[in-house]
Amino acid sequence: RAAFADTKVKELEPKLVSVVYVVPRPELGLVVEQDGTDLGRAAWGTRIPVDPGAHQLRVSAPGFRSWSASVFVERSDQRIQVPPLRRTVTTSPAAEPEARSGGLRLVGVGLLIASGAAAAGTLVLGGVAKLENDTARRDECGPTSCSPEGSRRIDRATAFGNVATALGVGTVVLLGAGLVTFFLGGPSASRNAEGGPVLRF
Repeated sequence: RAAFADTKVKELEPKLVSVVYVVPRPELGLVVEQDGTDLGRAAWGTRIPVDPGAHQLRVSAPGFRSWSASVFVERSDQRIQVPPLRRTVTTSPAAEPEARSGGLRLVGVGLLIASGAAAAGTLVLGGVAKLENDTARRDECGPTSCSPEGSRRIDRATAFGNVATALGVGTVVLLGAGLVTFFLGGPSASRNAEGGPVLRF
């Protein structure tokens, strides 16, 4: 039986190739898998017989981003460099509320700026509406009727006035929303090591 097994191995050897996985930075808990099978640290840097063709390589470790790739083995002693893994970025629980708080304050500032722009638009359009109306009443309209140009001026004044009114309402809404959002994103109190309050901005 032993002779038969040796014969079969010798028959298969020409059909197999080998691969060497080089691990320059063996992180704690690093796992190198080939086609879903953990190779084990003892196999790193040694010749591993494989079938020629594509093989799936996956590298993982606790606290690091896993890495995977399809490797194509076509010759014996083919060396494949395992890249160093990148650490996963974790956000501390204390940093998350602070990030949300800062985001709310930025939104609040944006709303306040928008309310200022809307207020400026209200003043400009309101002024244009008044000017058009006054000009029409003074130059184009009599006690009971207006000329065609006067009617057009009054129509424009009415349109500008309607837009100015809408902008005025929008100004109030944006101002209120901006103030509420800004103060919601204000300083939050937390506890330090001694149990006293710490104000975070």
